[in-house]
Amino acid sequence: MDNRMSRRQFLRISAFVGGGVGLLAACVPVAPPMAPAQQAEAVPALENATLRLITHYGSPERREFTQRVKDIYEASHPGVTLEVEVAPDIDVRWQTEVAARTLPVMLWDANLFCEMADQGVFLELDSRIQTHHTDLNMQDYNIPTGAECMVWHEGKQVAMPWVIPAPILYYNVNMFEAAGIERPSDDWTWEEFLDIAKALTMDTDGDGQIDQWGYLQNSAWDEDFTQWIWSNGGEIISEDGKHTALDSPEARSALRFVHDLRFVHNVWPKAEEAEAMKAVGIGNLFVGGKVAMSYSNTGGIGNFNRIITDFTYDILHFPKSPATGQRSLWTFFQNFAAPSWSQNPDLDADLVVLLGGPSSQEWAARTKIQVPTYRPSLENTYNAKPPENIRVVPEMFAGSDVRHLPIFKGKSEWIQTVFGGELTKAFIGEADLDEAITTAVSEGDRILASAAK
Repeated sequence: MDNRMSRRQFLRISAFVGGGVGLLAACVPVAPPMAPAQQAEAVPALENATLRLITHYGSPERREFTQRVKDIYEASHPGVTLEVEVAPDIDVRWQTEVAARTLPVMLWDANLFCEMADQGVFLELDSRIQTHHTDLNMQDYNIPTGAECMVWHEGKQVAMPWVIPAPILYYNVNMFEAAGIERPSDDWTWEEFLDIAKALTMDTDGDGQIDQWGYLQNSAWDEDFTQWIWSNGGEIISEDGKHTALDSPEARSALRFVHDLRFVHNVWPKAEEAEAMKAVGIGNLFVGGKVAMSYSNTGGIGNFNRIITDFTYDILHFPKSPATGQRSLWTFFQNFAAPSWSQNPDLDADLVVLLGGPSSQEWAARTKIQVPTYRPSLENTYNAKPPENIRVVPEMFAGSDVRHLPIFKGKSEWIQTVFGGELTKAFIGEADLDEAITTAVSEGDRILASAAK
């Protein structure tokens, strides 16, 4: 029996998904159940088949969303079973599933996808989209410069876009107001940022210990530092992909500024201070009301809308470097793809299109689980408050100051070694920053040279 899905069936599924499916969410509210009138009509039974979907999202909320996708897909494809798996070690699973030729439909990011596409791993989608999903217009999707290989390979579409995170600063409005500090302008600078962070770092109970900090960020990934380095005129890797560029004056200066936030100005809690807060039940210092500004990515918006109830939060444009007068922000692209050796290519293609299609994008925009790649959803639905200045996110993507994190061979090992290894030592106080940069560059270049062979 033909396993292909008709356009009419696809449109039924799209309408159904648009009403309540949430996938891959960052801990967002569960949408209400569908009314009976919205249920998909019965369709002719297909051959018995089992499909697999793997993501790395394991929270209870996210599991519920993937369960909804399973229910919708199976209801619209009688005779087909969709098995959903959560793989926390998804970086490893990408490689082992490919090596064993057991790769299912999976969520990907850029660390390995483009390398795998060069090896012919992914299912070509063009003919199936043109035949069964004729309403899908890829021109409506925002594909960041540098991420084209995440959608197309040698002119053929091999994936569906999902979301595009970007860096954002969250702030506690109540803390700002209590200190008499006005919301900074969209053109504020690192110096203004530091002044505000200092003003909001304090000992609130008079015991001689800081218990409220001005700023918080992580320090184990490239995205934790790239926006600082880029804004200051530096790069994290050379244009030819052969050199780890953290030793340039611009990159060193940016890393020094961030390092000093923690170890000179004391506006960013040290590792032991954060651990002390965890010991008294405050795991997330921003949500717990202990930090005035927190750097994270845009995926936190949907989560914060749900869980922050004790204060009002809002978002800010990232401050500009005083050296360049610019801000330059990263994004990284996530997609869904199926294997080229699929035993059920039409069914897998239908699932991939469902996962990244306009109705799922619209759902992502409504819940703000992450920034949708579908422009109509970003420009319209996503703009709804809260937070008060949600406009900041579409404004970032409308400008020219957002670009994709570099994609190159060996990136996973490079990130883990350069940022997760050597630089992290400096940012947790176990190594001198200049020495850590020198070692990170040396180790990073070794990995790049090995990957190029």
